[in-house]
Amino acid sequence: MQKIDERTAWRLIHAERATFADVLAALTPEQWAAPSLCHGWSVQQTAGHIVAGAEQTRRRFVGHMAANAFRFNVMIDRDARRAGAAPPVELVERLRSRTTTTNHPPAPVTTMLGEIVVHAQDICQPLGLVTRTSPEAVSACLEMYAN
Repeated sequence: MQKIDERTAWRLIHAERATFADVLAALTPEQWAAPSLCHGWSVQQTAGHIVAGAEQTRRRFVGHMAANAFRFNVMIDRDARRAGAAPPVELVERLRSRTTTTNHPPAPVTTMLGEIVVHAQDICQPLGLVTRTSPEAVSACLEMYAN
């Protein structure tokens, strides 16, 4: 496996977000309410986490960390629940609007690829859906997580 550059990472991130937005758009209300593989989160809250991450900026990340007493897991949970409270159609629209943007928290860009690839699985697996994640995106995530 070979490490990817930022331009390639963004291309993959945008493609995975677009593909997954289509998956989300096809879900039924029962599927949105179902539990995901993220402990304590429904599919809708996990989708909220994906959207919150896609909308994240360095400045907002630091502000949210401070507002949550620098407790990362608390911040992530609150942000996912807040974003996940939006109607499903809005979550789909917001994710689709992030298929060209390059903002991200203070972390390597490939972590944003990991977010969409891994959390797509967290949603699709318990619903019995097959994800359409590209082999290139999977390979890039494996390389990132291995290092």
